[in-house]
Amino acid sequence: MKKLCAFLAAAVVCASMTSCGNQKDLTVDVNAMAKDLAEKVTYQDQIAPIDGDMAGMVYDIPEGVDNAVIYMGSGATAEEASVFEAKDEETAKKMKTSAEEHIKKQRDAFESYIPEEVKKLDKAIVEQKGRYVAVCVTDDTENAKKVIDGYLK
Repeated sequence: MKKLCAFLAAAVVCASMTSCGNQKDLTVDVNAMAKDLAEKVTYQDQIAPIDGDMAGMVYDIPEGVDNAVIYMGSGATAEEASVFEAKDEETAKKMKTSAEEHIKKQRDAFESYIPEEVKKLDKAIVEQKGRYVAVCVTDDTENAKKVIDGYLK
């Protein structure tokens, strides 16, 4: 009986510890994250923020994505850094799917336009955690991953 009580107590502690890391509690400053991706990651091209009207032309952004911050290059490269905030995790999953489709379309376009960029698109980072989605296309994937992990722990 004592062993059963000790086991149950340990199970309760473990369950409570894992709930502390609940993704719903994650809060990210998408502007800061996108800026850090733009400034702390190395790109061949000069990437700069695009305005909100342009974002809808670049991505198919589902309804319920409340904030989108996108840095893009000149078009001479496929490089970009984008961060999206959705109203809930389900919408963020839709945004991740949209981001993956965006990368696929970019890959198809660059394959005939500038084939050297395809390798960047093949290793593009598209991560979703909780209500947030991060996208980064660069050769410097190691630093990009560190920046993203710093925000989406």
